[in-house]
Amino acid sequence: MLIDTTMDLGVQIVGQVKEQFGSSEVAYCDGLTGELSMTDPSDWRFEQHVLREVAVGEATWFVWRKELTPIGIELNIAPVSLGGRILGSLGVVGPALSEPALQAIANLVGIAVERAREQVAVSRMEAARQNERLRGILLDALAHDFTTPLTSIKGAITTVRSEYRHEPEEDDLLAVVEEEAD
Repeated sequence: MLIDTTMDLGVQIVGQVKEQFGSSEVAYCDGLTGELSMTDPSDWRFEQHVLREVAVGEATWFVWRKELTPIGIELNIAPVSLGGRILGSLGVVGPALSEPALQAIANLVGIAVERAREQVAVSRMEAARQNERLRGILLDALAHDFTTPLTSIKGAITTVRSEYRHEPEEDDLLAVVEEEAD
């Protein structure tokens, strides 16, 4: 269940299931993207269409089984679900597993998938929050950079208009400058 969100989720799932449960080959199909991850991409024993159908919820069975040679080796495909939602499908080639054992493995994978998706969502929310914070800092800095010279211009134009005499045309131009500074 310890998944590194910086690496491909499917590859980590198939690697961990193969290592932890002693399967000879493992495949995972993501229900959102339909992306298929396999420990051995050239393995012809996996029924890829079945993996995809189970992953997107089109298949009606819970565990799909197929005996392989040699005797005692099976291909099992089960939906990976959590809270009634199908998140993907898991295919396992190896010694025959009981249905409860396969369900338990699929549930662990479901928890790991949901946890990884939550971590990604939290990371995105944190990035958005940081983006808003930096945007606010930038706008404050820009506002400060604009208000300081405008304050100086406003002070200077007010002094020039009140302390010195001007022709009417000049006074009109100075009034425009003062209004625009405001």
